This record gives sequence, structure tokens and C-alpha cells, in this order.
Amino acid sequence: MNKYLLALSLMTASISASASTTVIDNFNGGNISVDATGSYTNDIAYAPAFGGSHKIKITSDSMYTDDASAKVRNDHFKHNADDGISAISTISWGTNASAGIAITEQYFALDFFRDQGDADFLLTLSDADSGSSVSFAGIHSLTSNISEIQFIALASFSGIDFDDVRAISLEITGGQGTDITIDSLTAVPTPSALILLSIGLATFGFNSRKIKA
Repeated sequence: MNKYLLALSLMTASISASASTTVIDNFNGGNISVDATGSYTNDIAYAPAFGGSHKIKITSDSMYTDDASAKVRNDHFKHNADDGISAISTISWGTNASAGIAITEQYFALDFFRDQGDADFLLTLSDADSGSSVSFAGIHSLTSNISEIQFIALASFSGIDFDDVRAISLEITGGQGTDITIDSLTAVPTPSALILLSIGLATFGFNSRKIKA
């Protein structure tokens, strides 16, 4: 076996063994839609981590409800506002069980695509013991027509009991005409492991080309 392939295989196995993920939502449970101002609670198991439902809602500064919408379509959540209209959408996850979920990873990974406009995200957690919530604000997408993954450290949420998380919400505050698509929200291990794997793949590809040459 090529020594580079062996090294890559060992590195991948090491990363995989230490990596764990908790999928908060990947929006693969069906299609729903709500116009501003309104809310819809989904009873299908959209949120694997909580094993229950989520709620989506949207409000706008327009007098017409169909000028802004929040939708789940084709495994995505979509926030959309017409030109000249600003809107705020929220996705909320929670459980009615006697205990919440444990989140043992180090980061939240928000995978999204920004079609146009500006948006800020606000992620809020609530624990079961105190019912308090801690928010992390200031994630701002600066580039249009590109996919991004924003990592939010769990350490930012001081005071939260991560062994018993009861509720999570994601608020999207969009500027005029903002169009944002979210693919997933997942709790992941340190991003450095993912970066290391990417470097390993790039190194393997480079050496493979070098050997063939």
C-alpha cells in the first residue's frame, strides 16, 4: 500500500473514532411553509436530536403577509423576503420529555447558503435545570451566492447545563430582500479535526499526482 494512502487512512480512522455529531435539524422530514406573520408547528420528527417537533415563524415590516416567508423545502430551511422588505424568522426546537438532550461536542456548525441580502443569526439555548437561556449573536454572512459553515463554540453559552438541554432556537434577522437557505444545524467536535482531514486529502492528492508524473 502506498505510504501516503496508509497515512491518510490512519489519520481518517483516528479522526472518525474521536468524532461525534448531534444533528439538531437537517430538515429532511417534509415540506411546510408559513407567511409573515404566522407560525407552524411540525409534528413529524424533523429534529433528530430532540426526537420531537420544531416550530417556524416569520414576521416582516410589510402590511402584506405574502411579502416574506419561511419554508422547509427539499431538505432545506429557507428565509425569503421580497425586495424592500425586512423580515425576522425563527426556528425553535424543544422536547416535552422528562429530560432534555446531552450535547457533548464542542461547537455548533451552521451550514447555510446566502443568495442575497444581509442577515444576522442569534442562537439561543435553554437548559432544563434553570430554564435560562444564553444567546450568541453577531454571525454575519458577508458574501452572496456562496455556501458557508459558521462554527459557534459551546463555550460561548456560559451557564448552560449541556447534559440537559431542553430548547434551542435560531433567529435570522434579514435586511431588505434577504434570501437565506439553511441546510443543517449540527453539534460537532473541534473544527480543527475537519481542517486536518481536508489537509490530509489535499496532501494525498498532491503526492498522487507527483508519483504519476
